[in-house]
Amino acid sequence: MEQGVEMEPSASRPRRLDSQLQLAALRARVLETPREDVMVGRFRLLERIGAGGMGVVYAARDDALHRRIALKLIHDELADDPRARARVLSEARALARLSHPNVVQLHEIGEHRSRLFIAMEYINGPTLREWATQRARSVREIIDVYIQAGTGLAAAHAAGIVHRDFKCDNVMIGADDRVRVLDFGLVSALRAGPGDGDGPARPGERDDARTRDPLLTSDATAPGFAGTPAYMAAGQFAGSTVDARTDQFGFCVALHEAL
Repeated sequence: MEQGVEMEPSASRPRRLDSQLQLAALRARVLETPREDVMVGRFRLLERIGAGGMGVVYAARDDALHRRIALKLIHDELADDPRARARVLSEARALARLSHPNVVQLHEIGEHRSRLFIAMEYINGPTLREWATQRARSVREIIDVYIQAGTGLAAAHAAGIVHRDFKCDNVMIGADDRVRVLDFGLVSALRAGPGDGDGPARPGERDDARTRDPLLTSDATAPGFAGTPAYMAAGQFAGSTVDARTDQFGFCVALHEAL
């Protein structure tokens, strides 16, 4: 069995894990020994790769299945409500049953020392927003990637899953040039509003200045609020029941923005 350091019960903040990762790397360099593992359950943390309103994302290793994954640790303040946890589990089970090339694959959801985590497919690539700013893109290129994103969204709708927060930051392009849609309904499940109900509804949340723009940020910490204002349909603002049409509105806003 591999030697490792498990997440402490008192580690209620991601910075504790970050400190453990940094200390393990420092010890390895100074002592010239293999780096001590930092574990969350059976997953071995490798590095922090992003953060957002929902939680902190780490690249991790699933040694049992010999694969790299993205591990999202949900902020404690979001998951303290047992009903919110139940909604997330319901959403996650629906997502786990959905297998589509244009939807990020959810591997597992669970708890480690009372901390809720989501293990999902690791995608090595940019978000659609980052992709669009890397260089000038032709209309054909933009349409092609949005067709893929729309195909993934349509597959989710056919399975009874609504995203509730579709935007270019919740879509990534992998090293294989395949587009995947991320974070279906999970933020909304943590903070469901009056019209969100309890039915089905990114490893790629980045630490950057853009995430502080209130129009471009999904405020997962606000009770009853789910969505990103710049991409929300009027009915979503009003607290009406969301459905596939809500996602279609967000999709059209994102496509218009890209063009």
